[in-house]
Amino acid sequence: MTPLRQRMLEDMQLRGLSARTQECYVAAVRQFAEHFHTSPDRLTEEQLRQYFLYLANEKKVARTTATIALCGIRFFYEQTLRRPWTTLRFVPPAREKKLPVVLSRTPSPPCDTAMRNSVRGSDSNRETPDRISPTSGFDFRK
Repeated sequence: MTPLRQRMLEDMQLRGLSARTQECYVAAVRQFAEHFHTSPDRLTEEQLRQYFLYLANEKKVARTTATIALCGIRFFYEQTLRRPWTTLRFVPPAREKKLPVVLSRTPSPPCDTAMRNSVRGSDSNRETPDRISPTSGFDFRK
């Protein structure tokens, strides 16, 4: 293990980061360095900018993957190397706007209608519709 990686791990331990977070951050810095085939402390801010463009445009990584890489590399530069993060004020990628999954084309009835319909079944031991409370579903005052 390189002294730089050891120092980063120690910095993360001092700040109380979980083991899984430490693994992800170290992997993010390692992948960043491997992309340029050099030590991460020798990489320039322009190379860092190019790397995030590569992640977004060529690799098309998910938002969370890009955010983890951003946080890990930022931690490395700010905490381990003690370099200012000036021109690299990257904003985490915007959240994806996803529509909810529609399971049926027919609209579902309101909850109280569904409750009334289930109570009106053939079983004579069930509650009758006049014993249903509009707020809690059933009237338990028997």
